[in-house]
Amino acid sequence: MTNFFLSKYFIVGLLIVILGLHNWALVAEGYWRIGWLDMLLHFLGGFLIAVFALWFLYYSPHTRNFSAKEWPSYIVFIGIIGFAALIGVGWEFFEFLYDFFISSRHSDLFRIAQLSSADTISDLFFDLLGALIAMILLLRKQK
Repeated sequence: MTNFFLSKYFIVGLLIVILGLHNWALVAEGYWRIGWLDMLLHFLGGFLIAVFALWFLYYSPHTRNFSAKEWPSYIVFIGIIGFAALIGVGWEFFEFLYDFFISSRHSDLFRIAQLSSADTISDLFFDLLGALIAMILLLRKQK
């Protein structure tokens, strides 16, 4: 029996919640009205990335040819935190490029909000914090 957090239903449900909140925040200016919403969504995104990576390593039918269960926990921990960091940095590059090439040529209506380097560092911090909390919860439950 898999852990609920590592079930496909939880992963897809969390993805739908994140995408729904993000779309609402873009349309209703939620990121500017609710200051902590960006932090919450980055935290949930990092959590989702870690949970998805753990599901992929341990329960995906695509990984039947190798056994991640034999790997030391610290290798899994470092790998998944690194994967979350890679996805977070990729998202920040996407935001920057989108703002530079699309919103700068149209209007601020299309702006994603790459506000400053402090915002970028905050976003990456909450991505990693979400992944770290997921890893701690799931690895503690595994033992």
